[in-house]
Amino acid sequence: LMETPLLEAAVRSLVDPQCLEVAADVIVEVLRMYPSHHMSNQGLVEKLIPLLSSLPFDQALRSDDEDVLRVYCRIITEMGESYMSLILSSQQKEASQLVEWIVRCSGIQETEIASITLHFWYRMVMDLESVEPYEYRQDLVDRYTPHLLRLIEICTVNLMRYPPNFDELADDRVDDIHRDRFYVAETVEDCCRLLGGHMVLQQLGKLLRQECQRVDGN
Repeated sequence: LMETPLLEAAVRSLVDPQCLEVAADVIVEVLRMYPSHHMSNQGLVEKLIPLLSSLPFDQALRSDDEDVLRVYCRIITEMGESYMSLILSSQQKEASQLVEWIVRCSGIQETEIASITLHFWYRMVMDLESVEPYEYRQDLVDRYTPHLLRLIEICTVNLMRYPPNFDELADDRVDDIHRDRFYVAETVEDCCRLLGGHMVLQQLGKLLRQECQRVDGN
């Protein structure tokens, strides 16, 4: 697989609207089948990281095209889940960049797309809690604290906010919104397990004050 032109062709095809979905399916399947925690996959991982890092993630996440946003969100999130062992390793620069991309995916305004990332955060919390020794685990928590605080802000300001026309929505859409809010609330609760309730409450209190000031200003 490393020696075939498949990976390069799939990455190049992401810029072609006609090949977007198919190319994404190929990349996601490769990421899913060859995670970083298996040493036998090391060569493929080392080839894929620079290939995927060359993608125009920043440009894609600024796009108004929901198809583009969904594809890149899928790829970034799958990359995070597949390469979790790297995120929990000493490879700080690459790992922090990947987590930063996932935070930005969580901040996509279309909540259906942003919710793709929620399982990654659950996995990250579960895996972080199992890291030993404690001192190393705490170093990792400290490294990712800014990302988690940003995630809490996204969850409370974007993902849990009711839409302006909430009272006019159909019952099935209302049910979807309540379901999504439940999952997002669980994500915030997971952050409490890593950061501690005090830090999370401080962040929520700051966001509440900002929202009150915004409403008073209007």
